[in-house]
Amino acid sequence: MKTPLNRHLLHNLELYLGGLSLLVILILPRLLAGGNGRLLQVSTLTAVIVAALDGIILWYVRRRQQKLRQQAIAEIQAMLQDLVRNKIALLMVDTYTATRDPAQREESLARINESIETVLEILDSISEDSLQQWQSKYGDIAKPRE
Repeated sequence: MKTPLNRHLLHNLELYLGGLSLLVILILPRLLAGGNGRLLQVSTLTAVIVAALDGIILWYVRRRQQKLRQQAIAEIQAMLQDLVRNKIALLMVDTYTATRDPAQREESLARINESIETVLEILDSISEDSLQQWQSKYGDIAKPRE
């Protein structure tokens, strides 16, 4: 399956940016300096400007990807919280209707509420760091089998 061009460019941005930078550093000073003997100075200035631009571009791309990951994590948290709340609500209704003894019913509902709070705390703690920790601990288990 082919990847879209923009995804390919993002995955290989450093290579393309490095190659383009090298071309600019090699070609532009020769065009600007002409034959006046200032090639080294113009080359140095060009390299400094290109390096600064490369740094700014890579910083921007990294920040953008980080924001997108954080947004995806927030959306996943909201989805999981909704799914968990719905499933536990069904469990609470089943417990309430299946248990005749009020004391036992209240005890069961209290345990369920405690479980809900624990699960929601875990969901709230999901972050990029916790995902990386989990992957380092359980990564081999979670990989899809091909």
